[in-house]
Amino acid sequence: MHQELENAVKPRKNLFMVSKTSNKSIVSKKCFTGKILVIDQILKDFVKPSWYKTGFNHKEQAHLCIREVLKNKTFLEINSLEELSSFIKENGNCIIDIAEDENDFNTIEIYDSYRE
Repeated sequence: MHQELENAVKPRKNLFMVSKTSNKSIVSKKCFTGKILVIDQILKDFVKPSWYKTGFNHKEQAHLCIREVLKNKTFLEINSLEELSSFIKENGNCIIDIAEDENDFNTIEIYDSYRE
């Protein structure tokens, strides 16, 4: 499990986590899939023994059970305005958010469906 943690994708300036408004799969040769570390929590009243079989660093806090898990996400590395422009032309309207903190990912949402 520790090897998986070492291989987890870390935020960096030119890396974007990519998603679609519709939650459909992203099909782009420019993107790659990687795992990120996320916090998963559940109310103690609803936890089952099997919950402890996945993830790591399990702990209890107040009325919650908390663990860390690795989740697959889609990423895109952008090194120029031309690369960004090409990706937008290929995928249509996009919402781009630049992370305010170096520990967070920049994001691109491919706006392919309506949302409020």
